[in-house]
Amino acid sequence: MTLRTIPEHFAVTFGFQMVNYVEADDIDEDLVKKVNVFVANYFAGNKKTKKTDIEKRMLEAANDETRADDFVKFFVMFLLVSVFVPNKCGQTLVAKYLYMVFDMNKVCWTEVFHDYVLDSIMTNRTDVENVVGCVIYPLYWLAEMTKIAQRKHGLDKYPRFARWNLSNICQQVLSNFENLEEKTELWSKENIGHRKGSFLLQYDESEMRLADPVDEVEIVVPDEENEVPVKVDEENVGASSEANSFKAKYQFARALIEKLRTNTTYVLSKEEESLLAKYDAEDREQQLV
Repeated sequence: MTLRTIPEHFAVTFGFQMVNYVEADDIDEDLVKKVNVFVANYFAGNKKTKKTDIEKRMLEAANDETRADDFVKFFVMFLLVSVFVPNKCGQTLVAKYLYMVFDMNKVCWTEVFHDYVLDSIMTNRTDVENVVGCVIYPLYWLAEMTKIAQRKHGLDKYPRFARWNLSNICQQVLSNFENLEEKTELWSKENIGHRKGSFLLQYDESEMRLADPVDEVEIVVPDEENEVPVKVDEENVGASSEANSFKAKYQFARALIEKLRTNTTYVLSKEEESLLAKYDAEDREQQLV
């Protein structure tokens, strides 16, 4: 019996988009300067950043809505050092990943994560305790490739990893993995015959898009200097928040909370009630999507 794992499987399992790979070590002078300034400001110039320092900086940025870009970088760094590319000590992020974080839309993360854990498995075949990387991936992958565990019901809109109980997979592996090739009820000959093929449960339309590599992901974020600020009129909060944007909603909520906090008898105006209902409906619609 042969089961094969490929980066597309990793992408579909965790809900990542495959990207036409751009060499991550293609580092230009401008990128080096940005990284140097970044580590000088936040990590005392050390490019081999510590997990504890990354977490600290991430929490600091989370408390300041003007530092969204910094927060994203720290959050990605924290995921890298904690889950996807941890080293053996598990406490530091290797310097080369900093450059990837600063050029994150040009990196096929699924290939980076998939290759990292597979290389570690192959290197440590006789000493599995030294395997590093996203070590939970092989468990999800095995569950998708065989019938070794029972999938949760009613979670089809979530990425595949959320549809499984990891503890249950581990229990089933321990009880069934020995002589697995003889337990034909646990695997599909048709699926195994594909070699490169998909999981037992075929991809839906959104998963097919994830597995189909796209060109470099272009996300245009306007410079704050050129951004038109959203003003909040303290006397007429509702009317000042017509722009359907996160910043407008945030400022509207902050001003409204302040009014309610300082004036316990404050009654919402019809306009404010209307906006609250509108934002609530939009949030519910977004969750359904």
